Amino acid sequence: MARYRAALLLVCCAGLQAAPAQADVTAGDLQIMGRALGFLDKPMSGEVTVGIVYASDNAQSAQEAEELQRMLAGGLRVGSVLLKPVPVALEHLPQARVDVLFLTGGLGAQAKSVGIASSTRQLPCITADLSQVRSGRCAVGVSAQPTVEILVNRAAALASGTAFSTLFRMMINEI
Repeated sequence: MARYRAALLLVCCAGLQAAPAQADVTAGDLQIMGRALGFLDKPMSGEVTVGIVYASDNAQSAQEAEELQRMLAGGLRVGSVLLKPVPVALEHLPQARVDVLFLTGGLGAQAKSVGIASSTRQLPCITADLSQVRSGRCAVGVSAQPTVEILVNRAAALASGTAFSTLFRMMINEI
């Protein structure tokens, strides 16, 4: 019995070590985000101001915001969209003049205000933190690794007025 428990514990620990950590946002994630904006029912084009939403008191969130700001510095052209970053601290979200919200990772329940702002202001919310999409705090989640995944929370998308073309809906996972 002791050997069985030890073997079970070893298997469980091995599973924990193999579980992927929350990935940082990659250039591929930003490409997917830009492409997704072109597939909205009312596609975005030209210069699109991306509000990089972060919590200044959360090290992971603030670090990711800095990295995104660096990656998007000078703008990133994806198809007909030019993504221009603007850092937006959670406490300044109501005053932010942006076209899209990009929610940084690691915010947990702090992101509730982002979901409210997205709905109230009818702004698409996109994140690489898929748990925020599953919780309904953000409408669209993107991930380029290990495979391309676009996850859309149907209720959050409806509340924020984020609707995609029929063709694009065939390429996403809706929950």
